[in-house]
Amino acid sequence: MHLRNNQWTELPVDTFITFKYSKLLKLFITGNKFEKVYSTPFEQITSLKVLVLSDNSINDIYVKGLQSVSKLDLRRNKLTKIPKWCSNAGLSLVPNLKSLTLGNNNIGFFGKNSFRCLPNILLLNLNEVNTGSIQDNVFSTMPALKTLMLTRIGNPLKKISEVAFNSSSLTTLQMSLNSFHFDRTSSRVFEYCPDIEHLDLSHNVLPRNLSLFKAILRPLSNLRKLILENCGITVIPEMLFTPFKKIWSLGLSRNKIFYWENLFVNVTSLTMLDLSVNSISVINQTSFPPQVLFSLKKLNLGFNPLSCTCEQLWFLNWTKYHLNKVVNFANYKCKHPIDMDGLLLSNYHPTVENCTPWSPVNTIIIGITGSGAFIVVIIVIIVRCQSNIKNYIYLCRVTYYKRRGYLTLNNDEDFEYSAFVVYCEADSDWVHTKFIQRVENEEGLKLCVHHRDFEIGQPIIGNINKFVEKSRKVVVIMSNDFAKSEWCQWEVDVVQEKRRRLGRDVFLLVMLKNIDSSHMTSHLRALLASGHHVKYSSGVGEDLFWRAVVEGLKKPLGYPPVALL
Repeated sequence: MHLRNNQWTELPVDTFITFKYSKLLKLFITGNKFEKVYSTPFEQITSLKVLVLSDNSINDIYVKGLQSVSKLDLRRNKLTKIPKWCSNAGLSLVPNLKSLTLGNNNIGFFGKNSFRCLPNILLLNLNEVNTGSIQDNVFSTMPALKTLMLTRIGNPLKKISEVAFNSSSLTTLQMSLNSFHFDRTSSRVFEYCPDIEHLDLSHNVLPRNLSLFKAILRPLSNLRKLILENCGITVIPEMLFTPFKKIWSLGLSRNKIFYWENLFVNVTSLTMLDLSVNSISVINQTSFPPQVLFSLKKLNLGFNPLSCTCEQLWFLNWTKYHLNKVVNFANYKCKHPIDMDGLLLSNYHPTVENCTPWSPVNTIIIGITGSGAFIVVIIVIIVRCQSNIKNYIYLCRVTYYKRRGYLTLNNDEDFEYSAFVVYCEADSDWVHTKFIQRVENEEGLKLCVHHRDFEIGQPIIGNINKFVEKSRKVVVIMSNDFAKSEWCQWEVDVVQEKRRRLGRDVFLLVMLKNIDSSHMTSHLRALLASGHHVKYSSGVGEDLFWRAVVEGLKKPLGYPPVALL
């Protein structure tokens, strides 16, 4: 029954006496001029469930007599305090009340006892009341409270105490349009209402401090719907929504969001996401994990300054197969670059070919590959031509020292032989046919070879000492057979005396064949370590070898030691 705009100032006690046995469930008395309301007239309507007394001038109400009422609406009156709900005995005067609306009143304060004796309240509407603060434990006395509405309160709301929302039953909190700065409250403000499923904090100011931002929402692990519209958000903490395993709807519109990283990790229950009216220019493959894109049913990106560049290629390709998920995609417009401002995004058609410029990475890869190949080639050349390189270095150093003023001295007249040759019998064929032939016949040097020049009948050691003294230098031809021959190594030990007297230049070491490690003796190792040696190489490097041998034989004893060359 509706009794509107009758300009009544009071209700007689017997106003509804004729409705005593009626089945009237709802009564609307609005637009009158009541200042005080006594509930005795309503007591006569025993069936009454809904009583609406909005838009009157009520500044005080006595609720005794409303035992049967389950919904009471007192919005837009002149109440300055919360009505009394308890009898003198401490019992509830409204034991069946489940929905209470006190919005749009001039209530300046409510404390922890303001809502006592409301055991069955499920919904409390305090929208646009005039209180500037919410005290600790204000709502904790309502054990059944599910929904709390605190929109546009305080004008402005200045303070929320740490335990203000202490409620083990609360599941829905609407707290939009308060312009409240959450950096001015405790990070534990929602810690005492962990069962909240629906939270609306639109048109408030969330902290710029990302750690505080994250800490405020962290306790709400049961969230299913979260609205953070027009909260001044520019940057969102990483993994902010990951703890919310049941969240299905998320509203982030009308902020200044332009970028996020790892924001939606493991948010696989999300089906509705509103990111409209932000500063987003590009959506790419890293914006949302595949699992989130799969679970989403509605994605709103409208009224963002989108870029029509190749960076948008992934998103455009994705919309081709999931257009039904994107809200109003046909109206999305480009903002950048300036020559495409206003162009519908659906009319921008980049291709993979057009969007694959030459990458600096390719240049780096080619450079690294080329350098690697060059290094490999150099290593192969060094390994394959090791002996030639050593011989060439030897020649270069000899030439260098000549240029420095070490002139060759013509002192051959002091010696009968240019060199005394120490070699193994197994290598005699090469020595006779190659070495002696080249050095003596082509270069004009004279060598002392024991099978040809030793005096018959003289002791071997005497011959060695005698002819070593007649030779300007000693050539040692080394090979595996040489290393295995005790006689050859003994012969080297004998001629070492000349080296000790005249220096390392006396010896020219020739590596005919590489010596295996199993045959390398400590004496040979010391000999090789004490000076440079030239290595025989047939084919391309053979000429270089002979040049090194000849230069070594002609090199005066006054030159720096071969080991330095």
